[in-house]
Amino acid sequence: MIRDLHILLAEDEESDVLITQRALGRCGADLVTLEVVRDGQALLDRLAIDFNSANPRPDVILLDFNLPRINGLEALRAIKTDPRLCSLPVLILTTSERPEEIDAS
Repeated sequence: MIRDLHILLAEDEESDVLITQRALGRCGADLVTLEVVRDGQALLDRLAIDFNSANPRPDVILLDFNLPRINGLEALRAIKTDPRLCSLPVLILTTSERPEEIDAS
């Protein structure tokens, strides 16, 4: 049985959400569910709930480094230190060229 790939995108910029949606569409990713949260706190709140069919565990998280409320690095630390979540793959997205931010993530 083929099932949808569930991507959780943590991104506050609408243009970046649209770019991600467009890229997935161009890849022919019709079996992809893209869920969007707009800040780091909303991401952690979403991951704190019990996973079930209405609130599935994401297969991968696309995480913007520069998020409001809780930034991407703080959210990444929370995810990777939580035994329930630490196995989730997380891809950091950033336009930053600052070596310390890149190294930290």
